Amino acid sequence: MNVIFSKVCSVLMVILICSLPFVSLAQNATEAEEIAAAEAAAERDAVADTQGTTRVIWFLSGFLFGPASRSGVPTPNPVRFAGKSAIYITTYTEVYEKKVVSRQNSMKALGCITGALVGGCVGILMIAQSQ
Repeated sequence: MNVIFSKVCSVLMVILICSLPFVSLAQNATEAEEIAAAEAAAERDAVADTQGTTRVIWFLSGFLFGPASRSGVPTPNPVRFAGKSAIYITTYTEVYEKKVVSRQNSMKALGCITGALVGGCVGILMIAQSQ
């Protein structure tokens, strides 16, 4: 009886040890899928959250203040994280912040360039008019 029990236990241990890599691979695949889903959702939400009047505000900020205009650090809506894992939340937040700041800086740069061109034209007109 003791010999049979030890053989059964040995076989079960071998099966458990051999199955561990497969469990680990399945978890890695799930994490990769979760990270990909978080990145896609963050990109989509960042674009949706930076439409309309916020773009105008950033453009005017660049136009009026030029390179001195500063970007705020955006925070995503916490409601979007309901029932999500820590990996999802971390990835989503990082991608969301990078995308929103990138879009802010694009509009501010466009405003800065436009402001420089308008200022240059006004300066040329003022010089031409004074002569």
